[in-house]
Amino acid sequence: MAAEMGKPLAQGIAEAEKCAWLCDYYGENAAAFLKLRKIDTGTNNSFVTIEPIGLVLGVMPWNFPFWQVFRFAVPTIIAGNGAILKHASNVQACANAIESVFLDAGFPMNLFRNLVIPGSRVNKVIENNTIAAVTLTGSTPAGKAVAAKAGECLKKTVLELGGSDPYVILDDADLDQAVEACTAGRILNAGQSCIAAKRLIVTLKNESKFISSLRHSLELKIMGDPMDDVDIGPMVSIDARDELHDQVKRSINAGAILLLGGGVPDGDGAFYPPTLLTDVKPGMPAFDEELFGP
Repeated sequence: MAAEMGKPLAQGIAEAEKCAWLCDYYGENAAAFLKLRKIDTGTNNSFVTIEPIGLVLGVMPWNFPFWQVFRFAVPTIIAGNGAILKHASNVQACANAIESVFLDAGFPMNLFRNLVIPGSRVNKVIENNTIAAVTLTGSTPAGKAVAAKAGECLKKTVLELGGSDPYVILDDADLDQAVEACTAGRILNAGQSCIAAKRLIVTLKNESKFISSLRHSLELKIMGDPMDDVDIGPMVSIDARDELHDQVKRSINAGAILLLGGGVPDGDGAFYPPTLLTDVKPGMPAFDEELFGP
């Protein structure tokens, strides 16, 4: 993870441990989840049962390259299905490592397979008669494309797409706890998370103190080589960093106030510092769009 997409080592270790927890959770609860459940409908014998659907294609993103795959694959396989992974092209070493984990654990050869193909070939895979369903975690445009093809082929689909989630701080909030939560929720994985706290909405009563405390909290975070003990590593690519910087600049030009960061550092790497904007309003990229960075 650190080498392929820039995640700091400590965060990568935590992600791997979370995957192990997920495996334990489903291993301990699978029998209960899959148990036939009788229901009272007034008929002689009514029940709910979970049946395998077949082979499931998972189109997975680079930002949590282990967690997203295990989250899709483990319950899929436990329910009696096979899993085919189409991972992001920039994390293929992670994809290969995951396939090795399943094989080393004793799973049959073709129960979980990593399919190394470009995104342009995904539609052909969905069309294949052996694929019963598809799930995607990724961008909205990618979700639309997969949903359209799956709908055309009448195949079940589950999508988890991007967003711009607000974090609301009310009058009676514990501001120290709120600042800690907002900081962690925004800089984890250099802010490259679909569920990051991307917009912070605070009441007038707490505005001044919250902003001051948040700025101080962000200033303490260390950015650097993901192989070192840092809080923020590089973004996934120069292009992603430049797109984020453009969104920040356009928001400032539209009236947002820059309190921290907002500049591209000198030197190598796709680094972008923790950036804090205030007076963000509808019509600005920072309000209307997903800012996928710190």
